Amino acid sequence: MVGGDIVRVTLFTEYSFKALLYLARKGELLVTVDEIAHEYHMSKNHLVKVIQNLVHSGFVSSVRGKHGGIRLARAPDLINLGDVARQTGMNLDDVDCFDTAGHDCPFMNDCKLKYVIHNARRSYMAIMDGYTLGSIL
Repeated sequence: MVGGDIVRVTLFTEYSFKALLYLARKGELLVTVDEIAHEYHMSKNHLVKVIQNLVHSGFVSSVRGKHGGIRLARAPDLINLGDVARQTGMNLDDVDCFDTAGHDCPFMNDCKLKYVIHNARRSYMAIMDGYTLGSIL
């Protein structure tokens, strides 16, 4: 909590950012999932899923084999943090106002809170979009 504001980032997104930062610092060197998990004290099983998603999303490339590993698929300056957040499931819409199915709020039809939350989400993502992995190294 910073200044009274709470922003929830999923563990999946947090692991994604940390893995990308680690890979960016290693440059072209191939790194193992074990190495990242050890460095950040992460669950290897969870990190494997994170890396699979990052490979599938085009942020990370993998090399199979005995001397294989992973590394960034592109330069850190070409990896936008907003894109990473979106691809890793970061969702700021987890508020009842956006879930109208079966919702029983008596103010649903004329409540302005959902618009405030929507604008806050857009602002948050606009800030994330203003940064690349390279800009935070």
